Amino acid sequence: MTADVFVTAVRTGGPGAKGISMLVVERCDELQTNLIKTTYSTAAGTSLVLYEDVKVPVENLLGKEGQGFKLIMYNFNHERWMIVQVHPSSRCSACLPKPHFAHPPTLAFRCTTEPPWSRSRRDR
Repeated sequence: MTADVFVTAVRTGGPGAKGISMLVVERCDELQTNLIKTTYSTAAGTSLVLYEDVKVPVENLLGKEGQGFKLIMYNFNHERWMIVQVHPSSRCSACLPKPHFAHPPTLAFRCTTEPPWSRSRRDR
């Protein structure tokens, strides 16, 4: 991974959401990154970032201490809005009648994804 700066959520307080803060950490010798293999492209740069005895100045704190979880949730707000919009409409469409599934298949609606030899054998 070639990033020079990392925005990370770190635990600076007790348990729960109020103990998480967001820090901007610059790359240094004590910081290691290992590429994580994923099913999608490696261009995304998904990596495991390991910190060992890294000192970060207090000025690199994003927001206030203990408010990091709020910043994370603000980032995902658009995704939650999409879930609220899409999910009810998909449940509605599942309940609507689908007459084209109720009729038996006819020769006019043959499956064209079958291999040609299979279709020709069936048509005899």
